[in-house]
Amino acid sequence: MKDTGFHFRLDKRVPGTMKPLAPLMRQLACNHGWDIENLAYYIIHAGGPRILDDLAKYLRVDLEQFSFSRDTLVNCGNIASLVVFEAYRRMHEKGIFARGGKAIIAGFGPGITAEMSLSQWI
Repeated sequence: MKDTGFHFRLDKRVPGTMKPLAPLMRQLACNHGWDIENLAYYIIHAGGPRILDDLAKYLRVDLEQFSFSRDTLVNCGNIASLVVFEAYRRMHEKGIFARGGKAIIAGFGPGITAEMSLSQWI
């Protein structure tokens, strides 16, 4: 941490980490009887656009599903994993959540760390 904020450098290998993480995300959903390719919502923290692009590719999900995550990246920058709360806030303000809608919330951080949660709106 510096006077000008939180600074860090990403390893050039970070974008390639979505290939091994996607099967873990798929398995998490599968463990609960869900299909990762057919969730209603994807609330994803991404350190950059390539991470979102790769994750969509490896999960076989339309890139449009990550539009709120991409929007936070464009308008807020990479503010670490907590950006999932900003994406959620924007989605909530748009009123897109519907009863029964299933979601995965995932954040990725240094190291590479991965935080994942499944949610269903009731």
